[in-house]
Order: sequence, then C-alpha cells, then structure tokens
Amino acid sequence: MITKELMVAILAVLGGGGWVVANYLNSILRAISDIDKHHTIGMQNLASSLDAHVLEYKYERELSKLRFDTLTLSLEEENRRQNSAIKDIQAFLSKTTDFTVRLNEKE
Repeated sequence: MITKELMVAILAVLGGGGWVVANYLNSILRAISDIDKHHTIGMQNLASSLDAHVLEYKYERELSKLRFDTLTLSLEEENRRQNSAIKDIQAFLSKTTDFTVRLNEKE
C-alpha cells in the first residue's frame, strides 16, 4: 500500500518513530482497501441478485401473459362453438316451426 519511497520519506522525517507511523498508515490503507474490496464484492452480489430477480419477474410476467392468451383463445373458441350450436338450434327450431305451420294448414 505504502510505497518504499514513501516509507523512506516518513522514516527520514520522523526518525525511528516514523517506522511505527508508516506501519500504522499502511495498516489503515490496507483496511480501507479490504473494505473497498468487500463493498465491491457486495455490490456485485447485489447486482447479480437484482438481475436474477428481474429475469425471474420477466419470466413470470411472460408466463402469465401466455396463460392469459391461452385462456383467452380457449374462451373465444368456446364462444364460437356455442354460437354455432345456437345457430344450429335456431335453424332446427325454424324448420320445426315451418313444418308445424304447414301441418296445421293442411288440417
């Protein structure tokens, strides 16, 4: 952390006590560096976790949309089927009514 040149300069200025000061400063700088490393790793982990949650959210959202679309298509198909059945019943009733009217006219 502290370069040799800086260590020599501290020793020259402070004498023997400079060694203690230089080591103390070096320890502080290493601690700051360690904190910075842990902070960086923590931020990377947080970013990775957030990315994973975003991907999971997107996946769930797409899955929900797919389920909704599938349900909508099923309901539309069922609606078409029922409309067709209603038309068939109406056609049958119309023919039955016509037949009944003609039968009554003959009597």
